Amino acid sequence: MGQLRRKKVPWKQLMLSSLDAAKEKLKKYYGETDGIEGNLYAIGTILAPSSKMEFFSTSDWDPDPKTGKDYRKEYRESLQSFFERYSQRIPSEMMQSDSQLFTTESELEKALNGDSSQRLTAPQYDELTKYLQSETIKGSIRIFWKDHQREFPILASIARDIMSIPATGAGVERLFNSARDVCHYRRGSLNPETVRDIMLYMCTTRFDIKEEQRLILQEYLLDHEIAASTEALNVQTHAFEAISDDEEDVEIRLDATPDAPLLSVVAAGKRPA
Repeated sequence: MGQLRRKKVPWKQLMLSSLDAAKEKLKKYYGETDGIEGNLYAIGTILAPSSKMEFFSTSDWDPDPKTGKDYRKEYRESLQSFFERYSQRIPSEMMQSDSQLFTTESELEKALNGDSSQRLTAPQYDELTKYLQSETIKGSIRIFWKDHQREFPILASIARDIMSIPATGAGVERLFNSARDVCHYRRGSLNPETVRDIMLYMCTTRFDIKEEQRLILQEYLLDHEIAASTEALNVQTHAFEAISDDEEDVEIRLDATPDAPLLSVVAAGKRPA
């Protein structure tokens, strides 16, 4: 957005104003997430291996000087509360191997450590501490918890429930993404009502076409042919057009083709007359 603020091209200024409006809208609804019981959004952020508690380490999350509310402490306690509830669901056998990592020690360590009765008696609580104290890792959240579900069985169970995407939201997101096919940056003068109507028309038209195809498939094709056709229909490729930082758009001529090179004397002699 900082680069767009320096641009003077009308469509880039329009994009900047749209991004500012979207940011204000997100801020409005993001503030309402504080009313959700359990701080689910904050816990989801902590369970992201690339964020953890480090996401809340900036000055933006310092205690509120007016109310004295400590967001870091509250979010950490919310995750601890979830952890305690979920720990009752996980069989002890699943945590046995990890527990041995914290309880097994040599005779020398026992002699040096002395009485260990004051140490933590519930090894499963070390799962949360181990995760939070480990370094952040970039990558897919889903793949991380799939690969580490045996190492962190309780946290993996929490992540599975909190980060599950409701199926009811997929259709809305798919419809929203179709706007990029309608509001192309070369056609940025469409009215908002026109964009909305075109998006809804595209959605209903695609649904009707798929319904007709489904009826035809069921009537004329065999089961394996239906499966192959359905798989082919689901394959979609999108050609993304990069937005240039240049002030002027560059027209690309697709009809211009390079001239074919001349044949050599030997190659020409092999061609039939």
